[in-house]
Amino acid sequence: MQSDTEIKKKIGQKLRKLRKEKGFTSHESFALEYHLPRVSYFKHESGAANMTLNALLELLSIHQISLEEFFAGFDAVPDIPEQTKEKRRKSK
Repeated sequence: MQSDTEIKKKIGQKLRKLRKEKGFTSHESFALEYHLPRVSYFKHESGAANMTLNALLELLSIHQISLEEFFAGFDAVPDIPEQTKEKRRKSK
């Protein structure tokens, strides 16, 4: 099972890859070009911050890719602990 930190780092690595594919060598120049908060964007790329769905969708719009395309081959879905699964079954 992957931790939240590992998942955020994978998302950040994918964002960094997309940025570099667009020809931007620094997160700062990318953020400035697309009017994004520089520090927040850096934190997303480095996996240091929790990203909202809206923030992710905005970035994917810039890169012109869908959520499905972004997460294709992404093996980072955390396992649900058995206790949580049992609680869900009982609440139904």
